[in-house]
Amino acid sequence: AVTVLSAPCSDAAGNVAPRIASAAFKIDLTAPSIDLASRLPEANGNGWNNGAVTVTWDCADAVSGPKAAQVSDTKSEEGAEQLAHGLCEDVAGNTSAASLGGISIDETKPLVSGARTPAANGYGWNNADVVVEFSCDEVGTVRSGIAVDTVAGTTVTSEGANQSVTNSGECLDRAGNAVEPSTIDEISVDRSAPTIAFVSRTPAANGFGWNNESVSVTWSCTDQIGLSGVVAGEAVDTVDEEGAGQVATGTCEDRAGNAASASKDGISIDTTKPSITI
Repeated sequence: AVTVLSAPCSDAAGNVAPRIASAAFKIDLTAPSIDLASRLPEANGNGWNNGAVTVTWDCADAVSGPKAAQVSDTKSEEGAEQLAHGLCEDVAGNTSAASLGGISIDETKPLVSGARTPAANGYGWNNADVVVEFSCDEVGTVRSGIAVDTVAGTTVTSEGANQSVTNSGECLDRAGNAVEPSTIDEISVDRSAPTIAFVSRTPAANGFGWNNESVSVTWSCTDQIGLSGVVAGEAVDTVDEEGAGQVATGTCEDRAGNAASASKDGISIDTTKPSITI
């Protein structure tokens, strides 16, 4: 509003100013209006966002006019039930404030983790089926909760080296954060026993089928191509005690812990010299 004030100006002696002085004043005592314009983006069906949220208000004033047609407040930090604040001000300095609550932000993806049972041996191999399981879990300080958890693993039954399992299904929190699939790799399975084959008996028996010293029997050890491989290329058993019809036994083991054994019988040893009596 514009107010004009005018009055004659005279002194104590009765002198009057030749003209009337006037002044104009603009007075606005009314606060501006503040109205919610938008909340972007809107919360999802669970009441959460997984990114920054900007709340905007419209400012209007019919007297002096607003300093800005709109004001906004952006919430970008994670947290539940946050408040956004807006403040409209007119040219005269009057203000109006408004708030909007219920802003919940979770930007941290959940975590899919996997585990295998049983663990590999010292060579990195298993000689039985390997069960791989996955779990979907929330991480971080702000947790909106898991909305979808259909992650699943499997059982590795096929033989082979460096196999891998990637989880199936989804892991999704209530803010809409989805996690990338998780993979458990370096799964090596070998259930097949190695092959053991007779190589030699040293020394051979004499014409009577006897030896007069220790006898070493050697077998070769091999494993299927692509599996774990043998721990040692040969197995040796030495028979050094006296006796008839003894048996030597050799065992081949692969790096997965599978074993195969073989025997060689008919080992007769006599290291005692005969006696002569006159």
